[in-house]
Amino acid sequence: MAEMKVFVINLDEQEKDTGCAWFTLPCNIEALKQSIGLPPDSDRYLISDYDFPFEILQDTDLDLLNNICLAISESEIPPEDIPAIQREFFSNLQELEAGLCNITYHRNCSDMEKTSEHFLCVHGRFYEYNE
Repeated sequence: MAEMKVFVINLDEQEKDTGCAWFTLPCNIEALKQSIGLPPDSDRYLISDYDFPFEILQDTDLDLLNNICLAISESEIPPEDIPAIQREFFSNLQELEAGLCNITYHRNCSDMEKTSEHFLCVHGRFYEYNE
């Protein structure tokens, strides 16, 4: 999955063609709202469709989604791996948003045995991780 997109409807303008559009996240949320005629401080929108690696609700906060998409785009984690990570480690999208920056992703390391082998090959030894 290359892009994460949402179809957002302005609930006050839903009868007009200009009150809805597809947006690729991350993006400028103020510009998104302005383009569908939504005031910057309004939350009267609905996400009627989406193309995401995980399930979202119609009333999911756009800023939250934007932050998650930004974190995914800045990480080495492939978007197709996000659903498994979310199910395994996070119970909701807020936890996913807060926790994505704390995940160290090692490609081709599908379990702890492969991760251990990776560390031994790269570092020659195990080491203690200090925060």
